[in-house]
Amino acid sequence: MISVPREQFEALEAAVKRLSDENAELRALVKWQAEKIESLMRQLYGAKSEKIKPEELSESGDFEFPANMPALPEAEPEPKRAKQVGKRENDLSGLPKKRVDCEIPENERICPHCGQILHFIGINHVCREIVITPAKAHVKESHIHAYACKNT
Repeated sequence: MISVPREQFEALEAAVKRLSDENAELRALVKWQAEKIESLMRQLYGAKSEKIKPEELSESGDFEFPANMPALPEAEPEPKRAKQVGKRENDLSGLPKKRVDCEIPENERICPHCGQILHFIGINHVCREIVITPAKAHVKESHIHAYACKNT
């Protein structure tokens, strides 16, 4: 047997007591944090309106349906509605229209290849957007004019 001086023994005994107290505090903290995490997970992912009694839970914590419970009927999937074609046109048809013509200025209507004047050939694109002002709405139609050279 090894003999240890009394002061050294008391110091070791105090260190063991301090460490066991610290260990107990840490275990309590870990237990509290685990309960807090479980509570938050239940709150986040758990059943919201269903109330399950603790005696209805199995050993693993899962809910078990009673053996005499009748089977639920198979739910029929709801039929998908087809997209309505032309809905936007129908929605915009009742609103007043303001036409905005987007034209190239006359001094810029020159062909970059041959230098001839570009001639109007039609409307290239119509862009419709809804413009809403307080208590009013109208459809702004931007008619983009297209120009082409007769020589190319």
